[in-house]
Amino acid sequence: MNREKASQIRSLIGQFGLIVVSVLVALLAETWWAEREERQAEQQILIDAASEFRQNIAILDADMSANKAVYDYLLHVQAMSDPELFAFSDTEVSDMFAVDKQVNAAFDPAMGSIDALVRGGELQFITDRELRIHLARWSALLTKAARVELLHSDILMAGLLVIPAFAADNTWTKEERRQSRDTLILTMDTLSLNIDTMSELRTTAEEVLERLAEIT
Repeated sequence: MNREKASQIRSLIGQFGLIVVSVLVALLAETWWAEREERQAEQQILIDAASEFRQNIAILDADMSANKAVYDYLLHVQAMSDPELFAFSDTEVSDMFAVDKQVNAAFDPAMGSIDALVRGGELQFITDRELRIHLARWSALLTKAARVELLHSDILMAGLLVIPAFAADNTWTKEERRQSRDTLILTMDTLSLNIDTMSELRTTAEEVLERLAEIT
């Protein structure tokens, strides 16, 4: 009887061990499968990211070109003396201070998988440490660019306060001309910072593409 009980106990232990091993194997298999699916999803995101950042570089090139043209125009306005400014007709001054001559291009990045990760704060999904560093810098520069754009817009809005005074009589007084010119000159610093930030974004986008080429 003791032998029979011992045999039963050994059998139960064996069955229990088999169950434990089966559960562990199932858990390991499930973990392996989940990690495999995550890595496949990551690879697809990285492939999509290459296209996304090529688009961002093209957008940045166009924006910087537009902003440099505005900056060059502002340099021309800055160099203008009071007598030169006062010599223009009201129509010419209106054209000089037209919105399209002073509004800069604000960078609007291409939307995609990486953009969603960056904005969602989920960069840990990217396993490559160097790529995460580049993307974290990209995210910080996007925040900086938005702040610079907001400051630039605030200065421009202050300059637009002169417009109602002109509209009241369709005449640009000397003081209104000076004020509008001085406001435009004030925007040169923020516009220059805007261009510099876009240049940093472009450099970072190139670094992202280089890293993507190495790991995909």
